[in-house]
Amino acid sequence: MLPVNAFFVMVASPSDVPQARQAVHESLVSWNETHTRTRHIALVPLMWERNAVPNMGGDGQSIINSQLVDNADIVIALFGNRLGQETERALSGTAEEINRAHEAGKPVHVYFSDAPIPRDSDL
Repeated sequence: MLPVNAFFVMVASPSDVPQARQAVHESLVSWNETHTRTRHIALVPLMWERNAVPNMGGDGQSIINSQLVDNADIVIALFGNRLGQETERALSGTAEEINRAHEAGKPVHVYFSDAPIPRDSDL
């Protein structure tokens, strides 16, 4: 058995892109199935809904930052129609995650949807 290097990939986004979040998760899992054995690299998805644990000691975004952003090697940020919920430190939780990762020198990949905005969206 050969050693495998794990890279933790955080998927950051507001709540309006659940299908895109799931697609990124599935893509990372698929990449691992195809490449981990030959490249000795695993891409481990980190998502707040799967990996964040409720904790005391700060606001929700601070907890997500310490549990996910700080432990991520790479951040993939997805935007649909919304920027997200404002935090004490940034325009949104996702923006805060992007800024924190970038300031730590981590690669941050930002993607914007070009799908039409649904008529019932809260602008």
